[in-house]
Amino acid sequence: MSSLALFLTLLLTFLLSATAQEAPANPAPAPSPVVPGGRPSASASATALPTRPPTASPSPSVLPLPPCGASQGAIFITNPTRGSTTVVGSTLNITWTYSDLTDKARFPAKNIALYYQRADQGVTPTGWKPIIEDLNPKATVYTWTVPNVQDGQFFIRIAADGIDPQRSTNPDTRCVPDTFPGPSNSQQFLITALPPLQTFPDNLGPNSAAEKSTLVTSITSVVAAVSAVEVLAYFI
Repeated sequence: MSSLALFLTLLLTFLLSATAQEAPANPAPAPSPVVPGGRPSASASATALPTRPPTASPSPSVLPLPPCGASQGAIFITNPTRGSTTVVGSTLNITWTYSDLTDKARFPAKNIALYYQRADQGVTPTGWKPIIEDLNPKATVYTWTVPNVQDGQFFIRIAADGIDPQRSTNPDTRCVPDTFPGPSNSQQFLITALPPLQTFPDNLGPNSAAEKSTLVTSITSVVAAVSAVEVLAYFI
């Protein structure tokens, strides 16, 4: 090999070696793709993390009841009131509210039940007759059509979510949990069937003002005469 060829070979080897040493160890990252508007796409610079679906809060109806203690709530029946009267066949607005100890955000959770029973023949656990047992738990009024019952004094009873110690034989519902609205009775009220009004014909007719006046005068005269006779009889 000639000196010129050897020189060119060494020069080429040197250049290739220098090029390999100047190359960066880590290649530069590829540029982010550009979305319309000239801004890099967020998906190119950040990796989307999987998201967990939100956990739904359990319904109050499936939550365990609090223990039975000394902080029970109560249902307050505001109508009917003591001494009030309602008539068979009419409608009665039964209304109620809850005591301050009641957790009203949670209870009642399932339903409201209304009952009635005579108050003047001895109240018994089995004597309550249902009015409605599946009323919306958020209701605080119910319009009741009074049934055909014998005249007498009555009670209304309201219970929530089937927890009614007075009526239940189930040990799980024989006490009222804390913050739960316990059942209660209304004040006594009267249900009566009023007799129909008796009507009488007007024998004097519609245009008989003079005749009616004469009749009144005659009756007054008779009363005066009777009184005079009684006075004379007193002195004789």
